[in-house]
Amino acid sequence: MLRSAFLGTFWKSDARSMQTRIAFRILAIGLGVLHTYAAIKSQSMNADGINYLDIGDAYFRADWATAINPVWSPLYSWILGLVNLLFKPSMQWEFPTVHIVNFFIYLFALACFEFMWSNVRNTTQSDSPQLSEPSWWTLGYLLFIWVSLSLIQLWAVTPDMLMAGFVFLAAGIIAQIRAGDDGHRLFVSLGLVLGLGYLSKTFMFSIAPIFLELAWLVQKQRRASLFKPLLAAGIFLLISLPFILLISNVKGKFTIGEAGTITFLRYVNGMPFPHWQGNPDRGIIPTHPSRVIHQSPAVYEFGEPIGGTYPISLDPSYWYE
Repeated sequence: MLRSAFLGTFWKSDARSMQTRIAFRILAIGLGVLHTYAAIKSQSMNADGINYLDIGDAYFRADWATAINPVWSPLYSWILGLVNLLFKPSMQWEFPTVHIVNFFIYLFALACFEFMWSNVRNTTQSDSPQLSEPSWWTLGYLLFIWVSLSLIQLWAVTPDMLMAGFVFLAAGIIAQIRAGDDGHRLFVSLGLVLGLGYLSKTFMFSIAPIFLELAWLVQKQRRASLFKPLLAAGIFLLISLPFILLISNVKGKFTIGEAGTITFLRYVNGMPFPHWQGNPDRGIIPTHPSRVIHQSPAVYEFGEPIGGTYPISLDPSYWYE
């Protein structure tokens, strides 16, 4: 009788949890569809998106001078470029196609979040106080919806949603390792995810060591298992280094990417954009600024050597040197 009562309670709780997950999953997908529809109807596009489209096209026509870019990470461009190559959308459908791709990336991020949230739940089963299963998933889905649709924003043509998916995956893998599953395959997967995360956004290179250290610390036998985190680090570097070497060759110095530098210059130092002409009073002279061809009104020329739809934006690290 006790066993039957326990199984009945467990089954009801499990059923409620599944119903909650299905309902909130439908809500998350439905809201994603609405945001995507709004972006398509308004032909929404931002300056970053134009650059990613240009770079993606450059990769698939082997225009390496435009493709190898130290500011804009390549993975998102590869995805957009491949879709354009396969489907060849008309000019009218180019921006809507991008938003449809973004919606599928959103679904990828949702699946990665569910993987992470489930594994985190498994590591907290013995903790107290403890949320019920339906409450746990309600909290999780509401957090995902807020982060993805309010903070990241689905209409924005950037790789932020893609990187978020890799962050969720990496966190889920670490939670799985903490739960006791610390086989080599998980560490190989972690290295792969971190490498792809770096190719989606440069910032991932800075936080990858934190993920790798956490993966080592949460192992049950961490003193005897240094090899597995080193294996993950090796996979991460194997994926990251080729692009690092390519952009370092372009810039003539070692760099993991110039996006952070450009962001700091513009939003912390307040450096003007797009046509910065230096600060001669302080002896700051840019190496190759855009050319002033008329003073009043100000008219600038920047037709070479950077290509793309808007060369000033395609590689601001060149114009800011």
